[in-house]
Amino acid sequence: MFSKPHSPEPEGPDRLREIAAEKVAAANRLSAAIAEMGAAAEALFDADRAFCSEWLERHGNTGHGASRLMRQFRPFLLCDLELNAPQMLKYLEQPRQSRAKAQTIASQIARQVENDLAAVPQPKEPAQ
Repeated sequence: MFSKPHSPEPEGPDRLREIAAEKVAAANRLSAAIAEMGAAAEALFDADRAFCSEWLERHGNTGHGASRLMRQFRPFLLCDLELNAPQMLKYLEQPRQSRAKAQTIASQIARQVENDLAAVPQPKEPAQ
């Protein structure tokens, strides 16, 4: 009938903080990876446009295989990401914005983790 108030085990909050720190670290790694992928995709597609432009200037033919391959490669390159993270894909289409957005996402996750940890019930001290 009378139950003892639930109190977390001594290791509970520390383990929770460890997991929260892992979550923040993973968010930061994700942020860096998204930014890096955005920069790499931007460089790849800029190089393809430059190659096609140079090819056109030299040979007068825009139908070179490299541009066709790039059009085929781009969907393949982003396909897995599109299936697994469609909300992030739209930012990779605009790489400069993807870096800022990735940092924002990581900051929001870190802030949420801080809020979650602040909401952890603290054990009540025994009455004196």
